[in-house]
Amino acid sequence: MKIKKMTKLSVCTVFMFLMLMVTSITYGASFQIGASTALTTGNTTTLTINSYGLAGRYDIVSSNPSVVNISNSSIWIEDNVSSITLTAVGAGSADITVTPTDVSDVNTFEPYTGGSQSITIFVSDPAPAPEPTPEPTPDPPSNSNNNNNNNNSVTLNSNTYLSYLVLSEEGMTPRFVREKTSYAITVGMDVTDIQVSAAPEASTSYVAIYGNTNLQEGDNTITIVVTAQDGSTRTYYVTVTKTADPEKANAYLENLVIENITLTPEFQSEVFEYDLGEVPFDTTKLAILTFTKNENATVEITGNEELKVGENEIKITVTAQDGTTKKEYILKVNRLEETEDVLAEQNALKDVSERSATKKLTDFLGNLWLSVKANALLVIMYIFIVVEFSQVAYLYKKLNRAEEILEKYGIDEEGNMKKTRSGKKRDIPNAKENPKEKETDKKSMYNIALEDETKTKNEKEEKDK
Repeated sequence: MKIKKMTKLSVCTVFMFLMLMVTSITYGASFQIGASTALTTGNTTTLTINSYGLAGRYDIVSSNPSVVNISNSSIWIEDNVSSITLTAVGAGSADITVTPTDVSDVNTFEPYTGGSQSITIFVSDPAPAPEPTPEPTPDPPSNSNNNNNNNNSVTLNSNTYLSYLVLSEEGMTPRFVREKTSYAITVGMDVTDIQVSAAPEASTSYVAIYGNTNLQEGDNTITIVVTAQDGSTRTYYVTVTKTADPEKANAYLENLVIENITLTPEFQSEVFEYDLGEVPFDTTKLAILTFTKNENATVEITGNEELKVGENEIKITVTAQDGTTKKEYILKVNRLEETEDVLAEQNALKDVSERSATKKLTDFLGNLWLSVKANALLVIMYIFIVVEFSQVAYLYKKLNRAEEILEKYGIDEEGNMKKTRSGKKRDIPNAKENPKEKETDKKSMYNIALEDETKTKNEKEEKDK
């Protein structure tokens, strides 16, 4: 009994320990900061502080106030997002450091032990307006000039990645990864705006955010555009579904499977466009299996009938249970042309099939002949038995016929005519015309009766005609 109690106690202790670990892992209270890192003198930017699961005072310090000045030296945040204004005063760089001074977890009330976070702001003077100058007379090119030009050229940064992306509302999926550009979140009807915290990975890039205010019922799209120093851009999308019943508004696929096809990128519910690569010419339709997160959602697939040679676009439209919320997944597939190699392969397969059928028949006949040769005596015996059986059947049938005729005409076993009740012999109609009418052997009487039977039958057939 003691052992059982100790075992139960141990199991409960381990279970509680695991639950605490899971809770601590899944919750992950922390804070993040973000701001535009490239400014010109006289401009301002917003420093955003996202205090996720934390509450308390944060101190903000600028390492070089003559370059970047801050509007507040401290701020109180309770499990929310807040911001202060940074002003570019002069050219140079300054580190903005945010330190959690008196911050604790809003659920466990434990003090936050994480350290401070910093971001570097670069400030440059605005470029002076160029003065008009007369065009110089072009000089002939020389090697020395080319070398000087190469030495003076500057490589512009092309980094268009975000370093982080944080929303003021919880529930964004999937977890932010800089290479992924599509995300989604579902919010209640009371949410009209979402604050977006996003910072570029490169200090020379800048971020523009659109569509995060005045959210309407249904699907809304927040667009985050990252522009690099060389002018290249990358766009991140967050689909915000505003609904009173998130479950009924769920129009996502749980999984998407296509027979013999690998999706690029790997399937995720929040990624809506995939490349299926190339399929052979003889493929005119794909075997597509869809699984919705809400079993009451409906799926419609278009563009999968009679795939044309070249690029094809297949659309999978998922309509949520509420009948209005929709998500559209796009599949792109390239059907190859029918080439001479493909035709040659098809003809070769046809020839192989025909030769295979011929070979099967030849093998069957050959095996049959070998079987007959190996069992010749048994085959001859079977043939003999069949012939003898046929003869016996024929004689038996003929004997029955003779018995019927002799019985009909009153001929006994010795070949004599049976007498009638009056004492006279039966008369065979054609016996008078037959020279052998007085013969009394059984065979002669049978022949006479058979001839009479045949004649009577023929006369009846002529009469019926």
